[in-house]
Amino acid sequence: MRHTLLELTKVCRRHSHDTAIVVIHHARTGRGNIAQAVGYDKGNYGIGSKALYSSVRSQINLAPADAEDSSRIVLSCGKSNDAKPFDPVGLKLNEETMLYDLDSSFDLNAWKDDVEGKRSNANFSIAEVAESLADGPKKIGEIHADLGGEDAGSRRSLQRILQKAKTEGYFRTGKDGYKLTKKGADLNP
Repeated sequence: MRHTLLELTKVCRRHSHDTAIVVIHHARTGRGNIAQAVGYDKGNYGIGSKALYSSVRSQINLAPADAEDSSRIVLSCGKSNDAKPFDPVGLKLNEETMLYDLDSSFDLNAWKDDVEGKRSNANFSIAEVAESLADGPKKIGEIHADLGGEDAGSRRSLQRILQKAKTEGYFRTGKDGYKLTKKGADLNP
C-alpha cells in the first residue's frame, strides 16, 4: 500500500504540484470490519489501513446500512486533517435521480446494535403495531405503511418486533396476515 501511494504521488507531481489525489479503496468484509466504519476504529476501516491512514489528509468511510437493502449506506468520517469531522449519516439511493439522499429514518445506535449482533428493535413498539391492528388483520406491508413506512423504520426492524410480539403472545398469523390476540387487544385502551 505504501509503495502504491508513493508511486501515485510521484506520477501526479511530475505533471502538476497542484494535483489533488483521490484514492478510492475497498474495505474489509465481515460484520466486525463493517462496525469499524464509525467509532474508535474508524481509521482502521480500509485494507492496508495503517499506510493509507498515515498518507491521506482525509478519509471517508462507506458501509452498508442494511444487509438486505443495498440502496442504504452509512457515510462516516474516518479522518479529517483540514476540517472538523462530520457525524455519521445514513443515505438512501433515490432510484429516480440515482443519487443518494439523506435517510431520515437512519438510527446510528440501532445500526451499531445490528452490526454488533445486538438488534435493539428500537424503531417500532409492540403497542404501535397493536394500534395498527386494532381495525383488523393486516399483512406486513400494510402494517409498515400504517406506522410511517421507511421514514419510521426499516421493514426488517418491523419483522423483528412482529416475531418478538408473536412469540410473547400479542399477535398471531393467519391467511389475512397478523391479528391481535386477547393479550394484544388489551394493549389498546
